[in-house]
Amino acid sequence: MTQEKSVQDDALLAIRQSGMLSPTDLSSLETLKDELQETFLNVQVFRTRTEMDVSVLNDLHYPTCDSKFWQSTREQDVQFTELVSLSFEARKNQVEIKKLQRSLESESDSLERELLIIEIEQRQFHGALHQRTAHNRIRELREWSEIKNQLKPAMEHGLTNVNDHQLVSYGRRFVLQYLNMGDNAPPADRKNIVGLMQTTLRRCKEAGLLEHVMPTDPQLQEQIAKEITEITG
Repeated sequence: MTQEKSVQDDALLAIRQSGMLSPTDLSSLETLKDELQETFLNVQVFRTRTEMDVSVLNDLHYPTCDSKFWQSTREQDVQFTELVSLSFEARKNQVEIKKLQRSLESESDSLERELLIIEIEQRQFHGALHQRTAHNRIRELREWSEIKNQLKPAMEHGLTNVNDHQLVSYGRRFVLQYLNMGDNAPPADRKNIVGLMQTTLRRCKEAGLLEHVMPTDPQLQEQIAKEITEITG
């Protein structure tokens, strides 16, 4: 809390020193100081747990526990690789600050010193933003881990080969997308989803997995068969 407060104080000081605000605007900024502190601490960075569950892992696109698990794995990997990349940026930023501080020690011209101080302060603020970003990437890594562990007991396939689940997962996805498409869908969209569904259902039938994909309602089965015939001839 103390570090974030210091960052916010430094940011407000930088704004005051810029001279770009009128006395009235500066007064407004000072009035908002505590609120801005809360904003800095509590603003959403990346996705919330609710967005992960409801938006990212929505049941239409990820209808099986296996598909949700593997999407969570991809999301977690993105956060980790971005965290690694950020760590390099943070280290370079720290080195640049040291170089600027070294230049400041030997600089005698007052204006050049002022520019160096501004550059140091700017990079220090960037460093604070790096820390906030890293903190929230760690949060996402933890939450994706929690989601994966919750999904594991209900998974039907393995944890090492993403391909194992895809035929069933894609089959259910394309069937659901077709059934939820509605009568007013553009013809091109309808033809595309029916084509995907037809191919996946054929592959499921060849693999003996059709019963794991098709709806149990005979009327829906008939509707799907009729649609495929009309689209493909």
